[in-house]
Amino acid sequence: NEYREGILLFTIMEKEVWNRASDDTVGLRNFYNTNRTKYAAGDRVRATIFSTNDSVFFQDIKSRIASGDTISQDQARAFRSVQGPRNFAAGESKAVDRVPKTLGIHPVRVDNNFCLVQVSSLVPAGVRGLDEIRAQAISDYQDYLEKKWVKELRTKYPVRMNGKGKKFVIQELTKP
Repeated sequence: NEYREGILLFTIMEKEVWNRASDDTVGLRNFYNTNRTKYAAGDRVRATIFSTNDSVFFQDIKSRIASGDTISQDQARAFRSVQGPRNFAAGESKAVDRVPKTLGIHPVRVDNNFCLVQVSSLVPAGVRGLDEIRAQAISDYQDYLEKKWVKELRTKYPVRMNGKGKKFVIQELTKP
């Protein structure tokens, strides 16, 4: 019975909260607009991070960039991972935190990886856009929907305590 009720609760939560928050773009936009100040950010940089663990490849790319060359799409595909371009705030990326906040391509070593951080622009402090913090906004909207739904349920179905049942349970639990 507990398993069946758990599945039922999961299904209802999925319908009333989780899927609704993801699918309700108008509701999400309204929630974001109402809570914009929560999504304020300090100075950021718009950057792309190219990382590899191949030191020979990294030195080759670094020397090409130093001579004024750019990274071709084939060379970009040769990197182990490419993040961005996106806005990075302080503390979001070790690689971005270790390079100067100036435009250009900056080499840096992070842990066992060699990284090139391409800073394309400096972003002033302000409110982050919904596209930039969509995952966080959806999570906050889900929390809001869940609290609202539980409040509606408590209003519609008030909790009543069964005094006899409570007394019986307490006696059963305190038996030697």
